[in-house]
Amino acid sequence: MGVAYLLLDDSLNARKRFLRATEVDSSMSQAWLNMAIMSEQSGDLERALDKIEAGLRYTPEDDELVVSQIHLLRKMERFDEAIEKAETAIQVNGHNLAAYDALGMTYLDRAERYPDSADVSRERANFIYQLANQFVPGADKSTSIHTNLGRLYLAKEWTAQAKQEFETAISLEAAL
Repeated sequence: MGVAYLLLDDSLNARKRFLRATEVDSSMSQAWLNMAIMSEQSGDLERALDKIEAGLRYTPEDDELVVSQIHLLRKMERFDEAIEKAETAIQVNGHNLAAYDALGMTYLDRAERYPDSADVSRERANFIYQLANQFVPGADKSTSIHTNLGRLYLAKEWTAQAKQEFETAISLEAAL
């Protein structure tokens, strides 16, 4: 019901329905995620993170909640925490492509935020993306992985490689 209220632009009743869903079944990760998204969209990243962490208390291995936590920490520029959470997620599930991607994006964002250590962060991002491409099923078909590799290559001024990654991402997206 909460999603229906969201579609009707009634965020108050949507939030009430999502809260009620978590009261009935605290392991309902989608309700926690929806409340976090609502908080993030309103600009309250701390509240969004609180909702994700509440959901993770009941479903600690929910990949979608874990990756959302990593993205929020990254957005809040809490890079070390995001890296730690992503590495843990990968240890728990070595085929969690979204966690590899989130880890790579965290290193890329850290490189942009801290130019003095940008080279190290970019090398780590490159390593993570190459690792994903080698060992995670579906990585070679991920538009996000290819887009972020393109972003990485642009930052390293490897224009030809960046163009190739962006073209691959575009062709994959067109195939969806």
